[in-house]
Amino acid sequence: MNINIELLDYNDLQEGQTRQGNCPVCGKRKFYVTRKQGKLAYICHRASCGLDPGYAGDDRYAGAVIRSTPANLPPRKRWDGCFFPCTEEDVSYFDERFGINLYGDRGYWVRMTEGDCYAFPLYGIYDEDRGVVIRQPTWGGYPPCPREGDGGKAKSLTFLEGDAIKAGWYHAKDKDTVVVVEDQVSAMRIASMGYTAYALLGTYFSDDNYRDLIQFNPNASIHLALDADAYDKAIKITRKYRGGFKYWILCNLSRDPKDYNLNEELEKDLRI
Repeated sequence: MNINIELLDYNDLQEGQTRQGNCPVCGKRKFYVTRKQGKLAYICHRASCGLDPGYAGDDRYAGAVIRSTPANLPPRKRWDGCFFPCTEEDVSYFDERFGINLYGDRGYWVRMTEGDCYAFPLYGIYDEDRGVVIRQPTWGGYPPCPREGDGGKAKSLTFLEGDAIKAGWYHAKDKDTVVVVEDQVSAMRIASMGYTAYALLGTYFSDDNYRDLIQFNPNASIHLALDADAYDKAIKITRKYRGGFKYWILCNLSRDPKDYNLNEELEKDLRI
C-alpha cells in the first residue's frame, strides 16, 4: 500500500483542518487525517487495525499558511447555536482563577455558547476533532465566573464525533511527560505549565485510553493525577495498566489540579 496515493483525497485540507474517512487498511470509518505543519498526519482509531499513525503528503501549504486556531465546531445534538471566542473578561477569569493562559494560539481551548456556557473542544493526538464538552460556569472560588450559564441545563454535556475516544489531548512543549487528569480545565492548567496533558472526562480509564497514550509516545512518563477524592480509583487503574508503560507514576494530590495555588506545589504532587 502506498499511503501517499491513499491520501490524495485529503490534499485539499488546509492547515489545522481534519477530515474523517474510511481507513485504507481496515476499511472502517475511524481514519482521521489532519494537515499539520504542511504535511498530512493520519491515524486509525480501530484497535485491531494494523496501520501505524504517521505523516505523509506534501509541503505545498507550508510557508503559505500560518497555523491558526481550529475552526469553530458545528452545533451538536440538543445544542443550538454557534460557538464564539472568549471575551477579554473570560480570558482574565481563567488566568486569575485557574492560572490558565488563553492568549495566543491557546484561545481555541475554550469557546462560548449562545447559552452563556463554556464550550471545551476535544482534540486527539493529531489535533483531530473528537467532539466538544458544554460546561455550565459553576466553579466555586475567587474571582467569581463572569458567566451565568443556563440553570435549566445539565452541569456538563459531552458530544462525540462518531466513535471518537472520550478523552482530549492538550499538547505542550514537553512530549516526554504526559499528565492524565479527570477534567479539561485541569488539563489546561497542566499544559499551561509546559507539560502535555490528557483529560479523561471522568475517572474511567479504558483500553482505548491505554492505546491512545501508547500511540502518542510509548516511552513517555505517564503521571496519573486524578482528583483527590478518586485516589482509590487511581490505585485500581495503576494495578491494571502500569505494566504496559515504560514509566508510570501514581500521584496523590491534595486537591483537584486546577485548584492548586502555586505551580511549584502542583509540580511537587505530580512528582515532576
